[in-house]
Amino acid sequence: GRYRAFDAVGGSSRPGRRFKIGGPVWFTFTSTYGKLGRVASAEGNGMAKPLTGKVAWITGAGTGIGQAGAFALAEDGALAVLSGRRREALEGTAKQIAAAGGTSEIEPLDVADGKAVETAAAGILKRHGRVDILGNSAGLNVTKRNWDVVDNAGWDTVVGIDLDGAFYATRAVLGAMRAAGGGLVINISSWA
Repeated sequence: GRYRAFDAVGGSSRPGRRFKIGGPVWFTFTSTYGKLGRVASAEGNGMAKPLTGKVAWITGAGTGIGQAGAFALAEDGALAVLSGRRREALEGTAKQIAAAGGTSEIEPLDVADGKAVETAAAGILKRHGRVDILGNSAGLNVTKRNWDVVDNAGWDTVVGIDLDGAFYATRAVLGAMRAAGGGLVINISSWA
């Protein structure tokens, strides 16, 4: 297989391509997400979409980069399991995915809660028997983030979501991925 880069509106997947994903949110693709199989257009040629039959769990899927990643994975045929803290944002993402012909389901979750992450992962694995792709995109920042003003509470909040959340989700699905012979974990970070 070749390396496949996703974009949320179809067409070219060249690094550096910038596109709008809704409202004031823009997404710029800057690197490939991993080895996922052949790269082929499924439009009008009878070929299956490259991720058909795959289950992709995306945290932070209600807005921003997570939303764009969820849309792209669903567009390429994966069932996108959408997680985030705000159900209404996840529902908006699910509606966009459905309007584009993709499939998704919602799994509301605060990734800073390790037990909740384990419960969500167990539910996904029970319903689908697999998680092929994990997109760790949940993240936030605090307004007082410069070294001269950041406090312990702000630091703990950022680390709890951005770092601990990615660890909890990865740990929750890694065993199933290994048992299945492989999987893909995408850790996303930004300067937002």
